[in-house]
Amino acid sequence: MAIKKYSISFVVILFQFVLFGQISPQEKDSLLKVVENTKAKNKLEILDQLNDYYLLNDLDSAFLYADKLLKYSKKRTNRFYEARAYQNKATYWVYKAQNYPAIDTINLAINILDKLKLSEELANSYKILAGIYYNMQKYEQAIKISFKTLENFEKGENHKGIIASYNNIGLLNETLGYNQKALSYYKKAIQYIEKNGVIYNKSYLYGNLGIVYKNLNQLDSTFYYYRKSEIENSESQNNRGLASDYYNIGNLYAQKNKIDSAHFYYKKAIKFAEKSDQSLLKNIYDRQGKIYMRTGAVDQAIPFFKKTLVLSKNENSWYGLQLANFRLYQTYKNKKEWSKSLKHLEDFVDYTDSLDIEKNNITIANLESKYENEKNKAHIKILKIKETQNRKVKRVLIFGLILLLLTLLLLLRDFSHRKKRNLLEKKLFEAENDNLNQDVNYKNRQLTSQALLMMQKNKLLDDILKTVSGIKGIEVRSNKEITQLKRKLKHSIHSDKDWELFKHYFEEINKGFFKKLHEINPKLTPSELKLSALIKLRFSIKETASLLNISPDSVKTARHILRKKLGLQTADNIYEYLNNVF
Repeated sequence: MAIKKYSISFVVILFQFVLFGQISPQEKDSLLKVVENTKAKNKLEILDQLNDYYLLNDLDSAFLYADKLLKYSKKRTNRFYEARAYQNKATYWVYKAQNYPAIDTINLAINILDKLKLSEELANSYKILAGIYYNMQKYEQAIKISFKTLENFEKGENHKGIIASYNNIGLLNETLGYNQKALSYYKKAIQYIEKNGVIYNKSYLYGNLGIVYKNLNQLDSTFYYYRKSEIENSESQNNRGLASDYYNIGNLYAQKNKIDSAHFYYKKAIKFAEKSDQSLLKNIYDRQGKIYMRTGAVDQAIPFFKKTLVLSKNENSWYGLQLANFRLYQTYKNKKEWSKSLKHLEDFVDYTDSLDIEKNNITIANLESKYENEKNKAHIKILKIKETQNRKVKRVLIFGLILLLLTLLLLLRDFSHRKKRNLLEKKLFEAENDNLNQDVNYKNRQLTSQALLMMQKNKLLDDILKTVSGIKGIEVRSNKEITQLKRKLKHSIHSDKDWELFKHYFEEINKGFFKKLHEINPKLTPSELKLSALIKLRFSIKETASLLNISPDSVKTARHILRKKLGLQTADNIYEYLNNVF
């Protein structure tokens, strides 16, 4: 598969987080001294530049300086730098993979810049917002925001911004599978460059056109645009771009089964990637190793997969380490070198577990941040209602004094205010109730998310266990290693840590559930308690089997035994019983 150059260009163009320009460490030290002078006229600009520096070097310090910029800009009532502070904070949240705080914060910047009619800065803020939606895979929303970006760049006649917007809209359409729309926007960008005489490297656009034509299986057009991209990058001496071009061309030859030509261009790609892009270099090594594996040259594949492993360690890329170890496991397995094969398989399992934990933590962190945002909004709504209610009560007191002179008016107004107050109290109760419902919904999402992660993990580990169990005819030492690995895999499948987390979330919503079950029948086993919880959550027999790592027939048998222990008759519905009784 050709490297998706558009993903690189999207990050580069869309995630230019409105930095004023990179500064050196020496310049940073000089600015730190100046900013200590509270009378400095350009203190706001300096704080902003320091934030730009730390966004690339130290995120915690970046957040600190964004906060200082926000406070100082409010003190000086400088709305522009207040918006810049919100942009910087939003960028911090993006780097921390906290999408919901990032959305709320960048919208604060957008509201300010919209009122100031600063179309250029507004376009940059919309660009960040579109990038956040892109990260969340909400591509339709990202397209909608990208059109707002384009509109504001057009107001300011920002040529490069307009071209980047066309490119990003094309990318998003391609991601959604709308290849013809993607082609039209990439070509609009090129036409705009040529019509307005803009000095612009068109290599990204040519590369993106090549990839769309590859999606459409029009390989001649694909090759044509890859070559045009190569020419552009050669003229501008863009090493990273040339590495990507030669990699794409190599992949095209590999697809046509022209292996010698593929290796020729991979070698050229490596030459330029070594100077400019270690991540791309890792992909090239992996692809070369796969080509050698495909052609049966297993010994030649191993050095490339080992290079991929080293680069992944240097980048601290768990996904890269997982993939490289899996490739080496397959390679040594083909060579029947079982000890090495098992060693890399064990490393693959370890990195798979680590990735599961990391993904789980990110998922829960995003859910928690979303929940906190929703809870804060509900809390603000309640405070506003209370504030409105307090104002109404004060007015009642004022009108009470007037009633001494105007008895009839007192009666009418008193009745009117009582009616309004009751309505406000009703709204307050509804808002508080909504807040509680959000809490329950959030915890239900946690339960579902945890259950899905457990199913995915168990399925993957079970597949690997079956593969390991199928390895036969090896020396005694390897047999011991296989036994140890199988024991480790089974332990990971039956790990109580996942269930403890699941039980924690479950008991927060269904307090006393397991205690009441013990009161009905103290002889219920831990497995039967788990089964009761899954029945209450409406998990199907197939889903339950996957979670408990047993067969569907075993689930049916376990449900039958559970019904007997709970004293249910044939006509009784166990789901209704568990929900109505508890």
